Amino acid sequence: VEHDFIVSHTQDLETKVDSLKDAVDSMESEKLMLCDQLGQNASKMSSLQSDYDDLHNSFKELNLKAGIMNDEKCNLLSLLDDANDAVEESNAKVSKLLSESEELKDELRVIIHE
Repeated sequence: VEHDFIVSHTQDLETKVDSLKDAVDSMESEKLMLCDQLGQNASKMSSLQSDYDDLHNSFKELNLKAGIMNDEKCNLLSLLDDANDAVEESNAKVSKLLSESEELKDELRVIIHE
């Protein structure tokens, strides 16, 4: 009887050990799957970081170009102001010459009538 009990108990223990081995194998398999997913996620994260860095560099380059274009716009506006000032100065000289011409005409008329 005692022998039967030991055999039965030993078989129960072996069944439990087999069950535990299966559970450990299952956990190992799940661990490997999670490690694989972690590696894939790390690769995706690295790719996203690279894409972000590329976009960030493109943004910095566009910002620099926008600054250069703004400087060029300011230079063009300054040139336009200078040209406008020159036109106004030229118009003033033309007006002065027209006025002097009218005065000379008036003087000639007086001389001619005398």
